[in-house]
Amino acid sequence: MRTSLRRARGTFAVAVVAALATLVALPTQARTRTARTVIRDAADTAGPLDLARVAVAQRGRGLVISVRVRGRILGRVLPPLPRAGDRTPHFLCLAFQRSRPAGALRVCLGRGGGRWRAGVEELGAGGGVRSARTISARVLALRREKLRARIAPAAAGLAVGGYRVDAESAWSGPACRTTAACRDRAPGGGAARFRLRPLRLAACRRGGVGLTFSGPRGKRAAALTFDDGPSAYTPQVLAILNRFHVHGTFFEIGSQVSGNEHVMNDILDSGDEVGDHTYHHVPNAGYGEIASAQRRIEEATGFRTCLFRPPDGVYNSGTVAAAKRLGMGTIVWSVDPRDWSRPGTGAIYSRVVSAAHAGSIVILHDGGGNRSETVAALPRIIRTLKGRGLRLVTVSQLLGQPMSWRPVGG
Repeated sequence: MRTSLRRARGTFAVAVVAALATLVALPTQARTRTARTVIRDAADTAGPLDLARVAVAQRGRGLVISVRVRGRILGRVLPPLPRAGDRTPHFLCLAFQRSRPAGALRVCLGRGGGRWRAGVEELGAGGGVRSARTISARVLALRREKLRARIAPAAAGLAVGGYRVDAESAWSGPACRTTAACRDRAPGGGAARFRLRPLRLAACRRGGVGLTFSGPRGKRAAALTFDDGPSAYTPQVLAILNRFHVHGTFFEIGSQVSGNEHVMNDILDSGDEVGDHTYHHVPNAGYGEIASAQRRIEEATGFRTCLFRPPDGVYNSGTVAAAKRLGMGTIVWSVDPRDWSRPGTGAIYSRVVSAAHAGSIVILHDGGGNRSETVAALPRIIRTLKGRGLRLVTVSQLLGQPMSWRPVGG
């Protein structure tokens, strides 16, 4: 489908997607609130990393880990991965263990390469390390005695289900006479339990705020968007996004929803977002075209979108006003590789990565014709943009739109 861009100004907001943990604590040392487990530990070991309180919570698709100590957290000496045989260890870790099979995943927070990272170790039944790697971690709060960070459960290898969790810290210094004296564990006995449950997007909580072409440049994020689906290419695009643990926004044509309801539900279940692209792909669309597509999307998925994209980027003041009446912002784009013209995989890749930056909204297509070139270019686009430090998020996330969620199957 041909796309032509008309320039305008505006702002819009949106936020995103998918998994939630319902966390239930074990005995008296751990207590549970909705979507959060809090583990409190007595002052049983003197030292800077004596654990006082550890909280684990799921927020959207992020797992938030909060650790409070009775001494002082020194980020410069906390590595993301504990070093085997280290005689002067410093680490803060949480172990997540399934009842079956044996073994666990241990997630540690620390600095690597000048940035905060999360180390992920796969432990065998005997506690030995089978594999180790680091993933991105976003620090939400860092004070003398407290560290709170967010990671992606999928990137850490944490699947939906139940876990036993406990925290461990280690440190060294003049006061440490033995290795045992420089370690702490919370809870002191047993473990806490939590269940990681998937969430799916239910509705926007605010919308209809006008017209926008890009997001804020102040945060290192960009949005990949896909037009003219759902189609046979949509599952391929979704699989790539899932593989790289990134998210996108799919602007769907209402007349193409029938027979593709499962694909659209998979989009929402994966933490991605669905938007309105009119019912018949009509430029300068009026209220009826936009409303019909919004209604069809809601019938198929239960999700009421607050994002509208005008086909071919062609709109008028009536189009924007109609979308706003329906509670939707009009989202255009700032990066267009013209992939609809099938210029070749290399051209699609180079046009995106040469123009994209923080705040960009990139238009690609998963329908409207043969989209094999777009599918082929997408993994390399994602690798390059992630390599620049950009988080690839939905339009909602990019612009901060508040959303409502519900458990999958609930």
